[in-house]
Amino acid sequence: MKQLLGALAVALVLCGCASDDLAAQTDPVQVAFKRRAPMHSCGKTELPQGSASVMPAAMTNCLQTARARHETAEARITQRTTEGDPIVTYLRVRADGTFEFYVDSTKDKFGLRQWQYSDSNCSATDPLLQQICSPAG
Repeated sequence: MKQLLGALAVALVLCGCASDDLAAQTDPVQVAFKRRAPMHSCGKTELPQGSASVMPAAMTNCLQTARARHETAEARITQRTTEGDPIVTYLRVRADGTFEFYVDSTKDKFGLRQWQYSDSNCSATDPLLQQICSPAG
């Protein structure tokens, strides 16, 4: 009986892992993210929990420069939820000066637990974009 219960427990654990892997393979946004065109990296950062979403100056400057030169660039920004779960945003500047976001909230236990995609331009009110589009000066 112990062996049967042990085997069942192992099977359930393996089944759970397999379903997570399957979900990752079938999430169309995650698939698109993995297939995205490479861009110049402006680095990665983790913003302090509860921060006002202020990117480091070097990252902001890198994204602004790429946009001004009609080049592409990408930055990886991690923000933590109130509970401490990471939400990772990949902010990408396209050569035409517009932006795209890939957001990975799959580790947010109390959130959507999925990938999201959006695109935007400087008319958006997103605090990360405003640092690029409306530099302090």
